[in-house]
Amino acid sequence: MEDIEKLKGKVAVKDIYVLYQEAFPPSELQPWDNFQAMAEDGRTEIFGMTVSGNGEVKPIAALIAIPFEQYAYVPYLAVAKEYRNRKIGTPLFKQVMDWYWEKGIVTIGEVELPETEMAARRLRAYERLGVNVNEFPYTMPDFQTGDVIQMYPISYPRKLTEEEWQQCGGKMRRLCAGDMSVLGETYANAI
Repeated sequence: MEDIEKLKGKVAVKDIYVLYQEAFPPSELQPWDNFQAMAEDGRTEIFGMTVSGNGEVKPIAALIAIPFEQYAYVPYLAVAKEYRNRKIGTPLFKQVMDWYWEKGIVTIGEVELPETEMAARRLRAYERLGVNVNEFPYTMPDFQTGDVIQMYPISYPRKLTEEEWQQCGGKMRRLCAGDMSVLGETYANAI
């Protein structure tokens, strides 16, 4: 993957969290402890792009993926504010999704129902990337208020069948809520 690298061990998880805080609405901001546990879990992959200067390496884009069974749950893709609209997020997303698909792994995530302008923009952006919106609405927790957010599962490079959603949806929702224990002790995908 050209210009895209695995970031684990190369940049601080705290720096990736800063990207995440800039890119997501407060309702989707996991508390630092949950984010740190997820990012540092041995099963989690973090891909991205960095810049170097003053002896430091800082992430300018990051994508987090949690592989399980024949899926990779992608809860976060974030690009630093000053690097947005420079065609950084698109190649990062596409290259990582294609990399997983070459291994037979379908990537899954979620998107809010297009009830606000921001949610509608996100949905259109995903659709331009070739992501499929699956018609299996569900809810996820609002990390600020405790309310629920209405979501659709998304997948790449193809739609999920109802049977596949039944198989992976519960695990994805638990991962979304920060529950890494749903994966058990073993790592099913040797990636």
